[in-house]
Amino acid sequence: MLVSLALYGWAGFQVGGRLKELRAGLEAAVRAGLLAGLGATAYSLVRPTEELSVSTAVALVAQNIVLAAGAGAFGAWLA
Repeated sequence: MLVSLALYGWAGFQVGGRLKELRAGLEAAVRAGLLAGLGATAYSLVRPTEELSVSTAVALVAQNIVLAAGAGAFGAWLA
């Protein structure tokens, strides 16, 4: 999880720094979180440790988006 937070923050920092906009950095980090959440859901379907319900899949994606938004906002703010 710490690696994910660092990568989301790094994405926000890079995009926010290059475009000099907080919003662009935040959007980049949220997109990265969305991709990670969808990847986690796909992995849970392929290699299930427990039965994957719809609410669990939504929770995986939502958790990654929320974490990405926080870390990306911090990273973009630093840029």
